[in-house]
Amino acid sequence: MTIRDILKTAWTNLRRRPARTTLTSVGVAVGALTIVAMVSLGIGVQQAIRAQFEEIGLQNLQIQPREVERDEADLVDPTEPRPQPLTDADLARWRSMPGVTGAFGLVHVDSSMVILVRRPGSDVVARPLITGMDFELRDPFDPRPTALAGDLLPPKDGMLVISLEAAQAISLTGAPAELLGQPVQLLLETPRGDSQTFDFTIAGVSSHLNPAVALTAQDTAALKEWWFNTPDLFARRGYDEALVTTSGIEEARQMIEPLRAEGFEVQSVEILYSLTNRIFTMVQMMLGSVGGLALMVAALGVMNTLAMAIYERTREIGILKAVGASTRDIRRLFLIEAALIGMLGGAAGSLLGWLITLGLNQLIIANLEATELPPTGKIFVVTWWLVAGVIGFAMFISSAAGLLPAMRAARLEPVSALREGG
Repeated sequence: MTIRDILKTAWTNLRRRPARTTLTSVGVAVGALTIVAMVSLGIGVQQAIRAQFEEIGLQNLQIQPREVERDEADLVDPTEPRPQPLTDADLARWRSMPGVTGAFGLVHVDSSMVILVRRPGSDVVARPLITGMDFELRDPFDPRPTALAGDLLPPKDGMLVISLEAAQAISLTGAPAELLGQPVQLLLETPRGDSQTFDFTIAGVSSHLNPAVALTAQDTAALKEWWFNTPDLFARRGYDEALVTTSGIEEARQMIEPLRAEGFEVQSVEILYSLTNRIFTMVQMMLGSVGGLALMVAALGVMNTLAMAIYERTREIGILKAVGASTRDIRRLFLIEAALIGMLGGAAGSLLGWLITLGLNQLIIANLEATELPPTGKIFVVTWWLVAGVIGFAMFISSAAGLLPAMRAARLEPVSALREGG
């Protein structure tokens, strides 16, 4: 028998008993539906997390200089010289490395510093969040800010980017474009009563949700030098952090060890993402195993269906063997029947699972909108490879379940089969 003949005969046999074939396929479909629903949930959550990581920047490296080792009981001296300061020379060297698209130094504001923003001559003040380049120290729940007017980064020393929230807090009114070029002051007040003002010009207005201003690293260093009364503070300690951007994840990964060999501490979002990705791979396997268990139960139904078919078609098997069908042909016939049941059940389960996840996604989005929360995209994501994998897995399980009945049918002797079926 050719493969075409075997396929045609297998399909005809399944159609002869539509009720039994349908019920057996339903069991397979339930298992396939469960796998699609469970795994699509894991895929959706994983994609949502990846989008968040990509928003932060998987190809970015955060580099920090090592501090002086001290006992836990010792107080940290924010003016203490670092053994290896992070300097402009380091930034220039990193910018020249292959795959690096930028290297920027940041100076952090000490938590003890009291900094207020105001208009010159005004008593209306606000305490803003002082940030570095691109508002990197933003609230993690605050979307990436955009420039409402002007620049998002201070173009040079003596200029700053102010959030619209901070501008309104100090009674700066008007459209964002009207705020460009206006003077503002940062006021530092120490606990001992000393104060100092620093004059700036607005170069940009940001959409940052909190009162915030962005300064250049040098201007931030000037604030710290006055606060700690250490004019050479930047020369003693250098940058507090550097952000190195690369052209891709692989380029960032290759730079980690060389930078650590230079004596710096390196943190990469990609490392955390890789760990998170491995965790979610395990979660997906656990979710998929629930559906796999249902599919294994359905395999018992496939085995029962084919076993009953042997008893009902004993004479037919004898005739096929008498007219020249080989043992291998009979075995293939029953295995293909089992695989067809798995294909029908897997396809039906995948279709139902896809329709159910579509409904669940719409329900979740509607619920988020009703509670005035921003939509987070699809929670359930059904991919083509998931559907193909589920159908293939259903066919494999069904074929494995049909192996014993197929071997039993193949072992029947033609004469005995004709006699028993007669």
